[in-house]
Amino acid sequence: MRTYKDVLEDGIQLLETAAIEEARLDAWLLLEYTADITRAWYYAHMDDGLDAKTEERYRTLCTKRAQHIPLQHITGRAYFMGYEFCVDERVLVPRQDTEVLVEEAISRMRNLEKPQILDMCTGSGCILLSLLLELPQALGTGVDVSEGALCVAKENRKRLGLEQRAELIQSDLFSADYFRKNSGNDHMEYDMLISNPPYIRTEDIEGLMEEVRFHDPVLALDGKENGLYFYEKITEQAGTYLKPGGWLMYEIGCDQGMDVSEIMKKNGFEQIEIKKDLAGLSSRIHGYSSAAGFMLLAAAPPLAGFLAYRAGFSILALFSWLCFFLAIVFFTAFITADKPSFRHTPIAWAGLWQRLTLLCMYLPVARLVFAML
Repeated sequence: MRTYKDVLEDGIQLLETAAIEEARLDAWLLLEYTADITRAWYYAHMDDGLDAKTEERYRTLCTKRAQHIPLQHITGRAYFMGYEFCVDERVLVPRQDTEVLVEEAISRMRNLEKPQILDMCTGSGCILLSLLLELPQALGTGVDVSEGALCVAKENRKRLGLEQRAELIQSDLFSADYFRKNSGNDHMEYDMLISNPPYIRTEDIEGLMEEVRFHDPVLALDGKENGLYFYEKITEQAGTYLKPGGWLMYEIGCDQGMDVSEIMKKNGFEQIEIKKDLAGLSSRIHGYSSAAGFMLLAAAPPLAGFLAYRAGFSILALFSWLCFFLAIVFFTAFITADKPSFRHTPIAWAGLWQRLTLLCMYLPVARLVFAML
């Protein structure tokens, strides 16, 4: 009977010969998975004998990894934001760098009372489900065109106990009846649209590492000719589903920052920022939704004031103009709530400022209608 140490060394040698990056780590992770041991246990028992059945299974899995099948596809699991997710060939393997995007999203929604999140191109659901686990008050919708990917996402939703808080929709972006039927309704107004869409240029896919090129779904990789197709399509319609002042956040390729910024500017997004990933490359971009929606709502109080004045309700006219002024103040507090300098001050109470803004916009109209009855 061969020892754990001998079997592990064989696995390392097999993976190194196959030019697997991080061969030693992958060999260890496969042994940990196969023998159901921890690293601490291994160091205490490395000279113990490993049974032949487990050794054979370990060698089989190492042989698969030597063929450049992703480690996560072999074990059927991946870890993201500290949570375990089911993965297979139907979805992209979650990347550690994407955690930066999720952490940025959390920081911007943490103070909202009940944030609504839309995850476009959800894949395994790792982004949406991690956000819901980190923000217990949040609700979310995950969208993907792939039926296979949604099957994986549904399994993850069930395993993580989020079936009551996460809705999963099969749709080619916004084309499904779900969006056509609900567009404009209150429950379709999201605080954040977040997406890690396909962004690899078609011609660049052949140059990707074997684990990605041969084993990740092409549908989740191919961003069409220039890699910007999905950013353009999502951004064009994002404003329809975001609340005034809502966030649009993307993961992007390291050389796509300026192009995606221009797409967002063209569609009315403001305060656009590009963040760097763990390797120091530009890979996150976000912006506030267009002020057009806010300005449309903001016109309600002064219009109500004008109509009240014409109808002879001078006090109501003054009240409407006061509400207009307060709405501007509250909205200013809302859009600055996520700034680090305000983190531990009342200005960070984004949910409060958002609701006061809407109250000041709608109240004069309701009061005028009541007065005219």
